[in-house]
Amino acid sequence: MKKILGIALATVIVLSLGLFACGEPSAREYTVTIMYTDNTPVAEVGISVGDNGEVAKGITDSMGSFTFTAVPDEYVVTLSNLPTGYNATQAYKTSKDKFSLTIKIASGVIKESIPEDKIYQKGDIVYDFTITDVDGEAHTLSQMLSDKPMVMLNFWNTNCVPCVSEMPALQKVYAKYSDKAYVLAINCPIMGNDTEADIRDFRDTNSYSFIFATDSIDYTKHLNIGNIPVTVVINRSGVIVELIRISEDESGFERLFSEYAI
Repeated sequence: MKKILGIALATVIVLSLGLFACGEPSAREYTVTIMYTDNTPVAEVGISVGDNGEVAKGITDSMGSFTFTAVPDEYVVTLSNLPTGYNATQAYKTSKDKFSLTIKIASGVIKESIPEDKIYQKGDIVYDFTITDVDGEAHTLSQMLSDKPMVMLNFWNTNCVPCVSEMPALQKVYAKYSDKAYVLAINCPIMGNDTEADIRDFRDTNSYSFIFATDSIDYTKHLNIGNIPVTVVINRSGVIVELIRISEDESGFERLFSEYAI
């Protein structure tokens, strides 16, 4: 009888220990990856996991990833040190059964109407706009930046000799980067009113392949343009990173595209 009780007691102890062990899940490796909407990784973003980062803290590597080890659970993930023009307002969480979390951050373009008295400076985050080209097709800035990392605005007029002179160089360089950038040649009225027919004829005669439009977004005013050509580069974050008020040559355009159309 004692032997039977002893075996029963030992069995209960073993089962209890087994249940206890089973109740303690093993730590797993989690990976958090930060990417732009075009799937380009974002390096050096601060990652904090758990309240006040008690689970893990670090920064993303060149592949946009941060890896940590923890017992499976729903941990709050907080982002910091995002590129200029981005804000992380959404709450992100890990999962108990999925050990990779990919977060895509969108352009910081301001989704409001631009104030009437706004004058842009280099470093400003731009307000979203939609411009219709001379063929009747609409182009929205935020959508363009979700597709390609760079948008260039080139302000010109058929009566502006430096404007017309720089366009062959712009076309040559743009042809190399057209899968990574949009170019909008915006006709500026300060040197005469080119009609849409005039602009289409100029484009077609010279076989230019970028987008041509009139200044329906009133950027002549918002950029305080007094002389042309003017070239503006907006990066994937929706920030004016270049504001150039002189004509460019091929090497100048090459610098702009090679730096921002990446």
